[in-house]
Amino acid sequence: MQHSKSFLIKDLLGDVLTDREEESEEDREAERVADASASSGSAGGGGNDGGVVSALGRKPRRRRTAFTHAQLAYLERKFRCQKYLSVADRSDVADALNLSETQVKTWYQNRRTKWKRQNQLRLEQLRQQASVEKELLSAHAPAEPAACCPYQPPAFLTTAAAIFRNVTYVHGCQL
Repeated sequence: MQHSKSFLIKDLLGDVLTDREEESEEDREAERVADASASSGSAGGGGNDGGVVSALGRKPRRRRTAFTHAQLAYLERKFRCQKYLSVADRSDVADALNLSETQVKTWYQNRRTKWKRQNQLRLEQLRQQASVEKELLSAHAPAEPAACCPYQPPAFLTTAAAIFRNVTYVHGCQL
């Protein structure tokens, strides 16, 4: 390769472009057919793309599954009661929703991650609220509690109760 001071593509890739021009028309046509079949993969179903390999020597990434509203509603209802699925349950859900077991398994993994993150945020908010209320109580509390006043629970307990009020759980399922 010649050393030139130009940064034009034809100068930088001169050897590659020359080799490319020497390829036969049949080779280029075969590559176009392979590229076209790789890009026409389906969005649903299993992960089998027929073993098509791209020009870079690896399988193209599968498209993201677009779940229907009905599928998402079913999965969310199931998740509310059951955070982990057994193999049999996963198979049943996959059959009921016309999805692969891998898609159901991946959805559940992602949903558990989201659920844990949401729980951490809620817990942190409760802690912050409790510390603010505790500071307010200690700043405005009398030095000696009056003997005539009945016991009142700390404010952070009432905050936690308010958040979870009217929610009844049995075995992880909201009633």
